[in-house]
Amino acid sequence: MYRGEKSMTTNAPFPGQNQVWSANPESSGVNRPGRIETRPFEKVILVMGVTGAGKSNFIQTVTGNSNVVIGHGLHSSTQAIATYSTAIEGIHYRFLDTPGFNDTVRSEMDVLLCITSWLCDLYCANVRITGIIYVHRISDDRVQGSSLRNLRMLEALCGESCMPNLILMTTHWDKVPTALGQERESELRSGFWNTMIQKGARTARFDRSTTSGRRIVELFEDRSPIVLAIQEQMIDQGRVLSETVAGQVVNEELVKIQRRTEMELRQVQENVRRHTEASAQAQEDMAEYARGLEKALQDAKLNQQTLLAQTQRNRAEWEQRFANLYKEMLKQQKNSGFWGFLTTVVKAGLTIFVGGSRACPP
Repeated sequence: MYRGEKSMTTNAPFPGQNQVWSANPESSGVNRPGRIETRPFEKVILVMGVTGAGKSNFIQTVTGNSNVVIGHGLHSSTQAIATYSTAIEGIHYRFLDTPGFNDTVRSEMDVLLCITSWLCDLYCANVRITGIIYVHRISDDRVQGSSLRNLRMLEALCGESCMPNLILMTTHWDKVPTALGQERESELRSGFWNTMIQKGARTARFDRSTTSGRRIVELFEDRSPIVLAIQEQMIDQGRVLSETVAGQVVNEELVKIQRRTEMELRQVQENVRRHTEASAQAQEDMAEYARGLEKALQDAKLNQQTLLAQTQRNRAEWEQRFANLYKEMLKQQKNSGFWGFLTTVVKAGLTIFVGGSRACPP
């Protein structure tokens, strides 16, 4: 099936590297790695960025796969992770096309659960990420709040040690004068991107051509597979999502949104009280605005509750699985002695569920 097809979901048992990636999607309600044949020399590239930055367009251009879904507006066309593969100069690459954290359909919490589920499942299958491409529109006249949140999440998911495997790629150069684009690029390099560049991240320009795209991918040619911070924290260290750096970033953003919305809502309510003699239409407009703020506040609180509930489920599932495994080990030790006991431990392979996804110690 190694021809660049979009991943298909399956309920097959979870295998090891060089076979397939597999998981049970029904356990989490999020898009999970499907049945995809892999190769030991295949380089897996994670592609991230805000909605509309050009992630899918880049992947379609590089792979030549017309099945890659590309959006042509403000609404997200990538609502779940999809994978596509290609070969460049004899080296095989597989790209993970991810939804942005400013997704128009899914909340940032849902996107985080989706991405972490994939990354943890791949890590358990001994499939390692070789590179990360962060896509940014050079046509944006400023770095918006959604872009800043994406950058923070990028750093949190990857970690400092993975920066040499990160490429900060700019797109939409055809939509701005070259001089203006170069000025914005310089500002990014000296400002928002400076810390990552200092730690080894590189920059690149994508001009929508196949040659340009493939030259960018070839920058990973000499890079070795890495372990992302989120994989190390959730699997190697056994943390639940809320205890990871990425989970803390999301929670901080939710707290900021909640506080900002509460303050704005109080101001609107005060204006309504102070303008009791205003026209009926003005009052209705302010009331409608207040209802929108109340909805945003409810959503922020709901996402916080989701994060807390997920943490509690993680702990309960871990404790139950550990208890079951311990009982089985004692039983095996009693029935078949030390070697039978050791065999049980190896076969059991202590596993836990993280955010609805399967994770396991190395």
